[in-house]
Amino acid sequence: MRGLIVLAGHVFLCCWTASAETYLVRPDGTGDFPTIQAAIDSATDGDVIELADGTFTGTGNRDIDDRGKAITVRSESRDPATCTINCEGSEDDPHRGFLFLTGEEYGSVLEAVQITNGHAAGDLPDCWGGGIYCYYSAPKIDNCLFSGNWAEIGGGAFLDRSSAKLTRCRFSENSAHRAGGLYCELCPAPVLEDCVFVRNTADICGAMQCDGDGHVSLTRCFFSDNDGGMAAGGLLLTSSGASITWCTFSRNQAWDGGGAVVLDHSSPDIASCTLFGNAAPHGTVYCSFGSSPTITKCIFAFGEDGPAIECRPDDSSPQLDCCDIFGNEVGDWTGYIADQNGLVGNISLDPLLCDPDNDDLAVASDSPCAPFSPPNLQCDLIGAWPVGCGPAGVPEFPEVGVGVVIATTWGGVKATYGN
Repeated sequence: MRGLIVLAGHVFLCCWTASAETYLVRPDGTGDFPTIQAAIDSATDGDVIELADGTFTGTGNRDIDDRGKAITVRSESRDPATCTINCEGSEDDPHRGFLFLTGEEYGSVLEAVQITNGHAAGDLPDCWGGGIYCYYSAPKIDNCLFSGNWAEIGGGAFLDRSSAKLTRCRFSENSAHRAGGLYCELCPAPVLEDCVFVRNTADICGAMQCDGDGHVSLTRCFFSDNDGGMAAGGLLLTSSGASITWCTFSRNQAWDGGGAVVLDHSSPDIASCTLFGNAAPHGTVYCSFGSSPTITKCIFAFGEDGPAIECRPDDSSPQLDCCDIFGNEVGDWTGYIADQNGLVGNISLDPLLCDPDNDDLAVASDSPCAPFSPPNLQCDLIGAWPVGCGPAGVPEFPEVGVGVVIATTWGGVKATYGN
């Protein structure tokens, strides 16, 4: 806003900005606006729209367009388990939760809501992203829960040429033909931190796929019990760069390639990760078509149906340092990585996971994966989880449905969804 002020005969042009407003919307239509969309349409940059606890349904409370505004939409309670956007979508009547289509950046925030029953169907791109669809945008999505959504591609969410930042988000029991949880296409630099993918399913790639030029960053993310159908129970990277750090891949499966990860023309950096109990005939990690990942300080343990790492007979050449590969059903240090065992800190010893049957993947104090322990005296901690069984070994990770960081185990994160 601008105005003129006259002081002692002098005229001054002054500028100031209106203070940000906070509006409340309730599921029953009361509050400051009758629907979420009505509140967004009236809001200006910097405003906050808070959603009262309950379930939002119907026109104006689904297919919600952010309109390119730098505003925050969040639950009043900051608990996504108590504030739900029920899209009530179906094949005959498709609906999503939120749309970011107008160049939104990190100033556009969606926080602490649950999006469920989204269904994306129809012509492209209407069939992409059951819960959220982002196009050439970069919103910040924090502490949100995507559950029970469906799409042709990207059951929970679809990032289209977008660099969204997702923190503390949970994708559970979403489904798709491709990428049950999240799909990224031609995205320059999406970021995921402390995100959880549990029991998502697809014909190809159970949890998350990134396709095309760009570089995705995954930090402290968890992939468990996802079913990738033909390939990639957890993560599929196609012609995409990635940094994957402190991540866990547990009991994901596919009936062909890559129980945990499939790499296709991709050579990511994978560091300090734990891969346990994943199942696929062509390995926990499957490399194809010139994929040469650098894998450092990772545990590959007790994989089923296949070896730890398998590569197509092409020019793929994984490089491993300070890794422990042990107990995989069809081989540990085999094929393209056979000659790396015993070099640069690589070992094949029982990692002494604390209680893997109950999803405690920390390592015992006498584990060879403990920092600087024999025989890997040159290596720091191997794997994503700390040393110490029981409460002493519990790290701090975001609990599902809680907007604060508290002490929990990977088993605790999974148990929140039920078994």
